[in-house]
Amino acid sequence: MKNYMEANELLDKVKTFFSQYAPTERGFYVPHKLKHGQAKKIVVQPVELLPTKKLKHLDFIAVLIVNSTRDSVPEITPDEELIQLSESISQGVLNSKTTVNSAVSGAAINFEMTESVKFVPPESHDRCAKAIFTLKLTYS
Repeated sequence: MKNYMEANELLDKVKTFFSQYAPTERGFYVPHKLKHGQAKKIVVQPVELLPTKKLKHLDFIAVLIVNSTRDSVPEITPDEELIQLSESISQGVLNSKTTVNSAVSGAAINFEMTESVKFVPPESHDRCAKAIFTLKLTYS
């Protein structure tokens, strides 16, 4: 049971890391996650936990959600905002070796993106555009 408590603690730290880019919550993405008037949000969702005797890894996705129907920021379109935030987050992950490791009290060995960022356009049942990050956190 201890491995799962550690994983939950690490996901809380990952949530804190992503909150520098947009309001962030843990959970699972479902349509209509943005509240009225909210322009963006990140949802951190666990995918796989592999505890072993020496190293453990936690795979998760982070879903960046941008309201594609808003007109409150006329100088930037929703797709430009999505790409801009995605680039910032990607760069943050690349530069995060020390910041994430210090945030998790030195337990992290590696924090990396395992796939390229995937963009999902708005759909008839979900008017938000999304960028999906697939990540892995290896820890001891």
